[in-house]
Amino acid sequence: MKKLVLKYIETVAEYGQVSFKIEEQTDRNQNFGINNFNHFNASNNIKLTSVSFPAVYLYSCESDTLCCRGDNTNSGHDNAILSASPVIWEKIKVAVREYNTYFGNYCECILGEVIEDIVPMDMFIIE
Repeated sequence: MKKLVLKYIETVAEYGQVSFKIEEQTDRNQNFGINNFNHFNASNNIKLTSVSFPAVYLYSCESDTLCCRGDNTNSGHDNAILSASPVIWEKIKVAVREYNTYFGNYCECILGEVIEDIVPMDMFIIE
């Protein structure tokens, strides 16, 4: 059973960023997605992909892609702290929950998050 778990770290309001990291990821590269593909396309158009290692800027706005852990396990990037805007963070959470549900894993996929401490609700408006 495949699983992807993110850990919320903090929100830095002055920069408008949510910090988090990949806490657990059971499969990488060709085993990560469906039918031996290295990616998973969520219904909200977020693409989760496993190539090399998590990018320093985890999320690419141009391709709506979250780079998860890949085959380069010696790079030190597996425990990298990543960041995204609060709106993108919400989209990423939906995509990760969908990934886990698709592969039959109903675990808690977001750890350490206290919703009321993240950002004001008006920042969650998605246009």
